Amino acid sequence: MNYKKCLLFKYICLYILIIKFEITKCNLIKKYNKPTKFSMDTYDENDEYIMRYHLNFNYNTNLFDERDMLKIIGGIKVSIICSDDDIDNDNIEKNIVLFWNIATVNSFAASAPYINAFPIWYLYQKNKGKIFCLRIDAVGWFNNANESICTENKPCPDLINLETSQV
Repeated sequence: MNYKKCLLFKYICLYILIIKFEITKCNLIKKYNKPTKFSMDTYDENDEYIMRYHLNFNYNTNLFDERDMLKIIGGIKVSIICSDDDIDNDNIEKNIVLFWNIATVNSFAASAPYINAFPIWYLYQKNKGKIFCLRIDAVGWFNNANESICTENKPCPDLINLETSQV
């Protein structure tokens, strides 16, 4: 009999914890509006503007609805992704995080996973009061290893992809 009471008590405690977690999750969703609209400006090898892509993020899949398109576009050396609320807003202070990726100009597919991860990171940082955009430079393997950085013409990257699961 004591075993049944103990088991019932454990189930009730587990049920209470699950309810508390769901209430907390609902409150967080209400408290922090999750942005779904993002814009990505793209530039070619000569730093000339190509176009702006409008992307819709799906928090159920944690991917952009346009994820297939992101894998096949090419000719992009630099991409800058921001929330639609921030990209053209000069009234707010925002940082641009510079990420050197080993992708080449011909294949944007290697940068697509980082583009897809941006909204989750953005939401986490925004909830802490920080607003930023992510700039991904497709520098390729050779430039990643040999190009000088932290000079007047080449700012220091905040992140460098070493392709060894290290960023």
